[in-house]
Amino acid sequence: MNDTMLRTAAHTRAVSGVPAERKPRDIESFCDHYAMCKSQYFKMRARGDGPAELRVGRKVLITPAAEDEWAARHTVQPVARQPE
Repeated sequence: MNDTMLRTAAHTRAVSGVPAERKPRDIESFCDHYAMCKSQYFKMRARGDGPAELRVGRKVLITPAAEDEWAARHTVQPVARQPE
């Protein structure tokens, strides 16, 4: 499958409303997505607060499931305001 075919398939999925398949992210992509610097990621990981990592050889990946679990742990529900 060439590059044009891949772009066309992605566009077709986007237009049709069919969700595109999510792929694992490397650390840099994860940090870019969540607007954090890599040093913050490594501090979180050292505290045991980072996402689960998949290691393939020397490459470190974060699977969509691990990303979702991490995001759920870090999502803060708004506090309901008390009527005055």
